Amino acid sequence: MTRRDPLEERAAEAVWTALEEGRLADGVGLEVDGDTSGGAELRLHAELLGLLPLELEERPPAAAARERLLAKIRSAGTAAAEIASPQVASPQVASLSAARRRRDDTAAARAAAPRAASGIPVWMGVLAASLLAAVLGLTAYSSFLYGRLQEQKGRLADQQTTIARLSSDLDSSRQQVDMLAAARTDLQNQLSLVSSPDVEVCPLKPTRDPMFPAARGLLFLSEPRNAWYVRVADVEPPPPGKIYRLWFVLGNKAQPAGILMPAGDGVQEMGGSGLPARGEMTAAAVTLEPMEHSAEQPNGPMVLFGDQRFGMI
Repeated sequence: MTRRDPLEERAAEAVWTALEEGRLADGVGLEVDGDTSGGAELRLHAELLGLLPLELEERPPAAAARERLLAKIRSAGTAAAEIASPQVASPQVASLSAARRRRDDTAAARAAAPRAASGIPVWMGVLAASLLAAVLGLTAYSSFLYGRLQEQKGRLADQQTTIARLSSDLDSSRQQVDMLAAARTDLQNQLSLVSSPDVEVCPLKPTRDPMFPAARGLLFLSEPRNAWYVRVADVEPPPPGKIYRLWFVLGNKAQPAGILMPAGDGVQEMGGSGLPARGEMTAAAVTLEPMEHSAEQPNGPMVLFGDQRFGMI
């Protein structure tokens, strides 16, 4: 048999004696070896009550102690029932119970809220997916718009090229129209001149040593209009660097009138204004001169010459 500690035996006897006398139930402090502190009582109460069935001999409790213990148990049960009863619950208890219920409901709601595997709420995942889809959609649409813009730029560049080409063609056409208008004006002037009743004609013929034996020409003169027109046919185009020039012969000297221009196969013509006085002009001649010739008198060979004037009427 295990040897028991004397202090443990004395503490057990003290608790039992206190139980018989009712001091333990009344909360009277116990004294074990002079220690009467409440802490010692609680420790003894917790430890020794568990040892009583094992360490003490079986003895029937006193009748008075048994009745006091049962009365204490009934009193404690009644108090616990009153505290737990909702009819007698105090406002503080009701408020505490409501707060606990709200806390429990909040915790249950949070626990019931669906979450992703990573712990992120599902709604945040859905929002992120929606934002990603929107960004991808905007990117695709931006790419589409960029492609359309590049296509429109290409078309605009083509249209600008076409406009520039048409503008150039239009300028060229305008120049041609201006040239045709000028030619028409010249033709009208020439027609008006040669058909005028006051016009005179001076035939131009090859010289004795002709360059072009078949060449011929007519010089139309109108003193009232102070204008002239010459047309030469069956002459070769002038060599490079050469021109055909018309001269008005005034006695022993010549006055330059103008340069003949090509007007078709073997044809050279020119019209102008400014005639010498009728008594001063004795003849007209066409010579082949260097293009840069600026002398006041002819130096090149003579092609045609005429010293007669005839009225058309």
